Amino acid sequence: MYTTDINTPPIIEAKDPTADKLAATIGFGVAATGIYDKIPEIQGCRSDEASVFPDVTYSEYVGERRINWREEFEETFANERNQYHRMRMDWESIGAHRRRLRAKVNKISKNKWIRDFLHLFLDGKIMKAWKRVRIVQRVLREREDDTSYRNIGNTAMLEMVIQTVVQMLIEPEEGFNLLMYLTTHSFPECVLNDKIEPAAPACFHRKHGDCMLAELILNSLPALPQRRLLAHSTISTRMRAIHFAACAGNPCQLDVLLKFNVNPNYIDATGRSPIQYAVVRNHSIIARQLMWHGADLTLFDSLRQLKYEPLPEQTRAFVFIAERYRALERAMCSWVKAFCGRKWKVITPVSSLHSTRLALYADSIESFSETKSSSKPSVRPRLISLSLRTECFDANLEKNADQLVLVFAIPLMFSPYDAAMPALYPHVLRTKLVIDNDYLGTPAQILSKDPMIRFHSSGREQTHDLPSIFQEVHNGFVYGWQIPKNIDRKTTPVLSLPLDPSQLSSTMEKHAILFVQAYSVVLPPPPKQKSE
Repeated sequence: MYTTDINTPPIIEAKDPTADKLAATIGFGVAATGIYDKIPEIQGCRSDEASVFPDVTYSEYVGERRINWREEFEETFANERNQYHRMRMDWESIGAHRRRLRAKVNKISKNKWIRDFLHLFLDGKIMKAWKRVRIVQRVLREREDDTSYRNIGNTAMLEMVIQTVVQMLIEPEEGFNLLMYLTTHSFPECVLNDKIEPAAPACFHRKHGDCMLAELILNSLPALPQRRLLAHSTISTRMRAIHFAACAGNPCQLDVLLKFNVNPNYIDATGRSPIQYAVVRNHSIIARQLMWHGADLTLFDSLRQLKYEPLPEQTRAFVFIAERYRALERAMCSWVKAFCGRKWKVITPVSSLHSTRLALYADSIESFSETKSSSKPSVRPRLISLSLRTECFDANLEKNADQLVLVFAIPLMFSPYDAAMPALYPHVLRTKLVIDNDYLGTPAQILSKDPMIRFHSSGREQTHDLPSIFQEVHNGFVYGWQIPKNIDRKTTPVLSLPLDPSQLSSTMEKHAILFVQAYSVVLPPPPKQKSE
C-alpha cells in the first residue's frame, strides 16, 4: 500500500493539479468521475465495463496519492498529548467523571465480591466479568428462599443482570454511565490539582476489552433499554456516549456505537457535534468514521464560532474534512447536472452540502413507549437545517420566473476502499434504493409523504409542503423538490424528510446515505427552429 509523507503538514489552499480533470459532468462512476474499481460491487451501480477508461481502475488512477491509515493512526495516537491545549477542559472533565464513578462502586455495597464484580466491568475485563455474570445467574436460580428465578430463561436472566449492572454504575451528579466510561479509556494524562494524572491505557493495549464489553452490554439489552442507554446524556453538557467516544475514545470504541445506528449529528449543550470533537482533537480516523456513517460535514465549519485558541485550521483532521467536503460537493454537482441537465440549467449551489443516514437512529427513543413491544420505530421526520449561501442568491431571484431554487437528494454509499483514499479522491458511488428481495429492482418508497420546509419570510414563520419535481417520485436514484424563493436569506430553513427505510434491505438501510443540497437553476432557452 502506498503511503504519504506524514512529516509534511497539509495546507488547505493546496490544489491537486488533476482535480480539474475529475470535475466533468459525469453521472456515474466513483465520485462521478466515470471510472470504476473492480470491487466492491454496489447495488444499483453500473458495471466496470461502462467505465470511461476501461483499462484503468479508480484505485490505479489515485495511485501514489493513496494513504496508509494505519501509519496515520499510529502518528495520531503518538501525538495525542499535543492537543492538550485545546482539549484540556474536556479531558479533565472526563477524568473527574471517571474518578467519581469508580468512587461510587466502593459505596454501593459492603460485599467485596459485588464490588470486585462491578470493577471488572469498569476495567474492561470481559472474560472475568462474563464468568461472574454466569455465577450470578446460577446463584439466583438456586436460591431456596425465592423460586421465582427458576423459570426464567437464559436470555431474560442475562438481560436482567446486565440491566442491574448498568443501573448501578451511573454517576449521580452528572449521569455519567458505564457505556460512557467504556468509551473514554484513552485520554492522555492531564494536570489535576497540580498533579499529573496518568493516562488510561488505550483499548487496543488492553486486548480490546473495553469495546468488546460495551458491545456485549448493548447486545444483551432488549430494544427499549438499549436505546435508552444510547440516548442517555449527562445533565449539564447533554453529551452522549458518541460525544465521549469522539472526544476521548479509540476508533474501535466509536465503531461499537456506530454499529447500533447512533445519531452522529446530535449536538450537545455546548453546541458541538461528535465530528467537531474529532476535528478539534485532530483525529482524522475518527472523523472518517463519522463521515462514513452520515455525519454532516458542514458542522465542522462552526468551529470558528466556538473560539478555540488556537483554531485547528492547519491540523490534519481539519484539512481532511475541508478538502473532502469540497470533493463531495463537486461530485454532487456533477450528479445533479447529469440527472437534470436536459430540463434545467444548474447555475450554482445555494446551500451547503448536508448528509444523513437512511437508517432510523437508535438513540431517537421519542417514538418508543413503555408498552411498545416492537423494536421497529414509527416514521419520524428527519430534520435538515439548510445552510443557505446568501452570496449565491440573485438579487432579482423572486422577480425572475425562469429561475428556481430546487433541493436535490441523492442516495450513495462509501465503499471500503475509501479507508485508503486521500481527501480529494473520495471512493463514493451512487446507489439505487430498491425493495428488499425484489429481483425486478423495483424502487423503494423511502418517503411516507411529501417533505415539508419551515422558513421565515417577512418576519413570519411559514410551513410549506414540497411536492416532487419528478413525475416518478420514487425512482430510487434522485429526489427533488422546489422550495419557495421568498425565504429570508438571514435565517436557516429546516427541511423535514419523513424517511421510511422499512422496504430496504438491512445492508442498504445501514450503509446508504442521503446527500442533500439546494441549487439555483433556470429553464434552458427553447431550441431554435430551422428556417425553411
